[in-house]
Amino acid sequence: MIKCIVFDFDGTLVKSNEIKRELFFKVIQPYGDYDFIVESVLREKAEADRYVILTEIASRLIATGNLVENVSSDELAFSLISNYAKSSEEMIVSCEEVSGTTELLNSLLIKGISLFINSATPLNPLKKILMLRLFDKYFAGVYGRPNSKIENMQIIMDVTKSEPSEIIFIGDNEVDRQTAETIGCYFIGINNASSCFAFEPNYSAINMTEAKSIIFNMLI
Repeated sequence: MIKCIVFDFDGTLVKSNEIKRELFFKVIQPYGDYDFIVESVLREKAEADRYVILTEIASRLIATGNLVENVSSDELAFSLISNYAKSSEEMIVSCEEVSGTTELLNSLLIKGISLFINSATPLNPLKKILMLRLFDKYFAGVYGRPNSKIENMQIIMDVTKSEPSEIIFIGDNEVDRQTAETIGCYFIGINNASSCFAFEPNYSAINMTEAKSIIFNMLI
């Protein structure tokens, strides 16, 4: 019996993956043409959060010795992180949802299934975005960075007193798949342009409409 369903956020419920990636390039534009630095950091630190990525970008920008502004690496990192946070919040609050998201969440709420978010987004910005999108009403709990997704899943299991076999995790990337594999719960992979699963998930969908059919078959 399924007791709870856990969702990743970016790329799973809303179409925000590309928005977040492009913002790394946008926030450095005032400092010159340094896209190659962003590309390099994103490649080397693919699983890191925005703080780690932008701190490293700031360090490498300073190291070029070409910046007009006389700022320290820490000051530049703070500025980049602040600008990124402001822009990402505004854009993700208004971006398109993955098809079928609201319908699925409403259906699961009616059925009384406990729903959770497990995201790599820092927790406070994540909660604010969910509130502004009016998504917060659907979720019994919201978990993000600094915890890993595995740590968050363990917390959810403790809170709900659930066994792995009683949980479905829905996500759109390899970290999500690996998290479900490590925990031992069911996994539904959402296939999009950013997914890149190392192994094809046992259950997969291209949107929440398809995922709904899979979920409701599992709830029977």
